[in-house]
Amino acid sequence: MRFRLSWWLLAAAMTGLATGYGALVVGIGMPGATLDWQMTGVADRLGLAGPVAEEALAELQQLRVHSSLLTILQILIGGATTNVVFAFGEEVGWRGWLHRTLAPLGFWRASLVTGLLWEAWHAPLIAVGHNYPTQRVPGVFLFIVFCVALGPILAWVRERADSVWAAAMLHGTLNAAAGVTLLVLNGSELLVGVQGLAGALVVLAAGVAVLRSRCAATTGRSSRLMKAHPPFRLC
Repeated sequence: MRFRLSWWLLAAAMTGLATGYGALVVGIGMPGATLDWQMTGVADRLGLAGPVAEEALAELQQLRVHSSLLTILQILIGGATTNVVFAFGEEVGWRGWLHRTLAPLGFWRASLVTGLLWEAWHAPLIAVGHNYPTQRVPGVFLFIVFCVALGPILAWVRERADSVWAAAMLHGTLNAAAGVTLLVLNGSELLVGVQGLAGALVVLAAGVAVLRSRCAATTGRSSRLMKAHPPFRLC
């Protein structure tokens, strides 16, 4: 659990950032989604109202650089500071203790079990409106897909960096990037955004990349975790 600087921390942060913006791009093509580049509806999407909201929107619209691009720096800073601390509180259990405990099952089965348990942990929060305030029951099932798809990516980053902090960095940055869609995109919460179908599709595509990477690495050097658990195969 010891923190140490690594290029994988940067890679993890960039993966979380790319997932957020990837979900934005995919979300544009979702049924019923409309692009609001002028951000005229951002106050409603964020649940804001009154003169303060109108003044903030006017200031955003006067910026020379679109706010959806300015948030990149905010996402990276927030993901690497405040968010990473809270994410570590989860990841020390999921990609820390549980990752090692389930290692004999093999990478993919361990990731599947971890993803299902991770969703079960979130399910009560979703049932009371977290992530999907108007689509609570469908949201529980959609989040199963999201957690199962994201699990191998977090496990892969944790494995390559040999540190839970890398998984926490990806997790924290992804949480920070989740709000970028709210700036410019209207649509169903089940379809758009990181937590929607758009985000799930982006994460599934990243999971395919992980599969290819792990299979290509079968002739490469194994991590210390894989040496400790021979059944923890690459593909």
